[in-house]
Amino acid sequence: MRINRFLLLLSISLMAQSAVAQNLIDNGSFENGDYSGGAWETVSPGDDDITSWVVGGAGVDWHNTIEMQFPNDGSLAVDLNLSGGGLSDTGTLSQSFATASGQKYHLTFFLAGPAGDTFPDPREIQVDIDGLTQTFSTPASPHDALVWEQMDLEFTATDVQTTVMFSSVDGTGFWGPLLDSVSVTAIASPVVSEQEPIPAVGSVGAAILFGTLLLFGLVALRKP
Repeated sequence: MRINRFLLLLSISLMAQSAVAQNLIDNGSFENGDYSGGAWETVSPGDDDITSWVVGGAGVDWHNTIEMQFPNDGSLAVDLNLSGGGLSDTGTLSQSFATASGQKYHLTFFLAGPAGDTFPDPREIQVDIDGLTQTFSTPASPHDALVWEQMDLEFTATDVQTTVMFSSVDGTGFWGPLLDSVSVTAIASPVVSEQEPIPAVGSVGAAILFGTLLLFGLVALRKP
């Protein structure tokens, strides 16, 4: 009986972890849309070329692998600077997604900064999400040998819909901060049983443990 009850609790825990791992951002790697450029495509404010994303400011440059080698995921990434004419010559990228008020979430994205003789180093990007504003930076790297760095931010939703917006901090340089692999996932609340707490295990370990215990349960059920 104790094994069957433990199996039930473990199954619920694993299903909960799987559910909250869903990425709430659509097209987080910018692979979907109407890309029609050569080395890059300039997306003007209001254009819907990049599926599910809203472009603001002066616009953004959508790069493929000809100059930017290589995007963190897939073959496309977004550059928030245009021609290096200052902050008025930069764009914003935003997306709204469904949330639950009071639920904690984890935002991750990857940042790179193509280097140039007169470009700032480190390269910086500003994130605005649910009343939070935070600046992230990464050292500049060659455009043909990009070094991507993962950035993380936790926030608590205050409404049923939340908007994340990315913008450039410095408009110097025609290659601005590069953005890729945006993700927002809910942070799971721990599943606790006062009588029989479930041990903390990794995803692979949990799967192995679940399979082993399930086998034991089936064997126990077959006994007369």
